Amino acid sequence: MLTERMIIIMEKCPSALLRLSVLVTVLPMSRLTPTRNLSLGEIGSRPFAAIWNTHSNACQANFGIDLNLTAYNIASGADNSVIFYNDHIGLYPFVKNGVFVNGGVPQLVNLSAHLEKATIDILNRVPDDHFRGLAVIDWEYWHPEWDYTRRLYKDISISLVQLRHPDWNTTRLEMVAKLEYEQAAKSLFESTIQLAKELRPDALWGFYHHPYCQFKTIAYNCSELAIQVAKKMPWLFDEVTALYPSIYLSDSKDKGAEVENPVQFVESVLDETFRCRQKSKHQSTPVFSYCRIKYEGTDLFLNLEHLRDTILLSAEMGVSGVVLWDAYNDTKTREGCIEVQSYIASALGPLVKTTTDAALECSQSICSGHGRCVGKILTCAKTAPPIEFIRNSLKRAVFTGLLLSALPHHDCACQCYHGWRGNDCSIAV
Repeated sequence: MLTERMIIIMEKCPSALLRLSVLVTVLPMSRLTPTRNLSLGEIGSRPFAAIWNTHSNACQANFGIDLNLTAYNIASGADNSVIFYNDHIGLYPFVKNGVFVNGGVPQLVNLSAHLEKATIDILNRVPDDHFRGLAVIDWEYWHPEWDYTRRLYKDISISLVQLRHPDWNTTRLEMVAKLEYEQAAKSLFESTIQLAKELRPDALWGFYHHPYCQFKTIAYNCSELAIQVAKKMPWLFDEVTALYPSIYLSDSKDKGAEVENPVQFVESVLDETFRCRQKSKHQSTPVFSYCRIKYEGTDLFLNLEHLRDTILLSAEMGVSGVVLWDAYNDTKTREGCIEVQSYIASALGPLVKTTTDAALECSQSICSGHGRCVGKILTCAKTAPPIEFIRNSLKRAVFTGLLLSALPHHDCACQCYHGWRGNDCSIAV
């Protein structure tokens, strides 16, 4: 039953129940696009933030082991981020071990019941009305676009149509199944994110892993299929208030081409993310790279080179921050906690602190403290000429805070926060 508070919320938030078709203004893609002020009070008031998105308190609570995250500028805790897995928000449908959960496919979900439960889930998981942290929805069993989803969900969808129309041929069955599947999937994703934004409007809402990349070694870029699928989903990039691409590395050469070419992989993922952002209604949507501290499918921590290729490169490309994630198993035992603590102290922590400090120094010395540096942040802040020289010497710029190519020996550009403009972000709007 709907509570009185939920009824009031639904009455105030009718948009959460609408299925919208959004017209998108297409603009030229550029990696160096201005980003809005993220108001990162809860996750570190820095131009580049690092957020610990695993069970940070488990080691301290269970074994008295302090991971000492704050010493390395790593934010943690429920005040900074919350993640909603399959069963954490609404009635997300999926098939697991042959069991159809919540109907199994989006066509069989009761959307009203889903939104009713999602309301309860969001209010319970995020009790603060003014929560300003990261809010990530992690739905991975199926993709909302037919061409990218798993065969299992296609077969189920076709069977549902065939039950109603046993005399139809295969082509017609699949055509209708695709239409019904994509409409239902879009409605589920879209209505969920709209409701979430109405309930907690200050949070940075987004779906984990979107956009997908499917990196290809030969071409050193995302697959054409992944790019075309993302182009068919402008509605998703219009609705989210943050993007959470995945830059996980695999240690298995036969499983992940990205580990052989980590720089190209990360650049491809983030370039595709920036492309999707640039073609959306909100070119300033913040981007947070999801980085796993271990190689996928292994118990091996990322080496220092690969930490640079993921965390530092993300900062150099101008994302708002990185989300550091690992499996819950690592904090279940004393031994696991000691290993994580040691890794943070010896490799991860110093790299993150160096990166976040450099991003802050560069922002203050080049971007007047009102913007984010894009480029070789470890060196450009130390070699930057005075701000007045920058103002007097800059000869051209593509748009606000985009290009500093007229400056000699200067490898950084500025992305101005919302409310600021100019080559060095010194002009209040």
